[in-house]
Amino acid sequence: MPGLRASHSHLHFHLPQLTEIRRIYWSHSLKSVATNLVSIFIPIYLTKLGYDLGEILLFYLLMAAFWGLLQYPLFKLSNRIGTNKAMALSFVVHFAQLVLLATLPSAGWPLWLIALSWGTYIGLYWPCFRASFAKGLTGEHPGRSVGLSSALIMMAYGIAPAIGGIVATVFGINAVYVAAMVLLVVAALPLLTGPEIIKNDPFDLSKLRLRRIWRDLLANGSSEVDDVALSSLWPLLIFLIIPTYAGVGILSSLAVISGIVIAIYIGRREERRGTHRYLNQGVAVTATSNAARLATETAGQIATVNLVSGVGHAMLSTPYATEYYREADREPRLPYVYVMMTACALFDTVFFGILFVLAAVVPDKTVLVAGLAAVVPLTLLIRLIR
Repeated sequence: MPGLRASHSHLHFHLPQLTEIRRIYWSHSLKSVATNLVSIFIPIYLTKLGYDLGEILLFYLLMAAFWGLLQYPLFKLSNRIGTNKAMALSFVVHFAQLVLLATLPSAGWPLWLIALSWGTYIGLYWPCFRASFAKGLTGEHPGRSVGLSSALIMMAYGIAPAIGGIVATVFGINAVYVAAMVLLVVAALPLLTGPEIIKNDPFDLSKLRLRRIWRDLLANGSSEVDDVALSSLWPLLIFLIIPTYAGVGILSSLAVISGIVIAIYIGRREERRGTHRYLNQGVAVTATSNAARLATETAGQIATVNLVSGVGHAMLSTPYATEYYREADREPRLPYVYVMMTACALFDTVFFGILFVLAAVVPDKTVLVAGLAAVVPLTLLIRLIR
């Protein structure tokens, strides 16, 4: 019977994809907890070790530059060995980066080496995650899948900074590094089981028309700068007001706890009402909260701004990711993901390059405020994604 055959074929096609999505959910959520246990504390950690703002900005500049330079060979390698194995390999590199950070006071590693390990980890992990997630979506309810993914990631972002800050304050920052290392090992296990959905897929950049996707590139680069500024500059500005790991971690957690339910809700609603309505609303709220950061002077003001920011990013992240994955399916998938990630590396390199130069001539707080101010107009560009 044609109907029964079609139904069986449909189920056969989507079953491995659903399995892939579940494995990615599990692995990415654990990885997100591990990364966010430490990421917002890295600039503070370097400050406590005596590095000045110029050196810290140079560290982030080198990280972005290494990421951009290594993106192509790492993406080719990932496609050859399979994206799941490549993501697992990225956890090994991330593990090594945490070891370098933990032993920095005693071994005196050059910051460029830690930046190289970080850039390598990003170049291995994020393109593979984007490509695998795009291919693993069933296509029937992409908003719900993306909404659940956003909620799980936001939960990791919400829990991890508070836990990391308290653990760092009570037991020392090395205890946080050890906890993150253990989580990375556990996160790698699901990626080493089951089939590879992406392996030796077509990767021909000549088939991609940049004229058609330039809006996506601007949107993705701007979104990346928004993320990296909030994980590097904003913690330093908070630290000037509340100089403890615990204080920074707890206040940073408020930025996402408020948005977990919103991410799931929007994922379901956008399937009926479309993504751009929620995308525009999320951009407006996020830009407003980014602008409000420039005037914060007390813990209460920081907490309020972070709560509003959590709502804005929840409204923004689900429809944005939905459009990202839809466009990845409309275009040659691997070339599209590659150039989107390359745009991120380029935007980060330019952003931190400008701030590094600025740090040589103006006070530190002025540099931090200027960097956060630059994020406000960039946030408005996120709505350009098709």
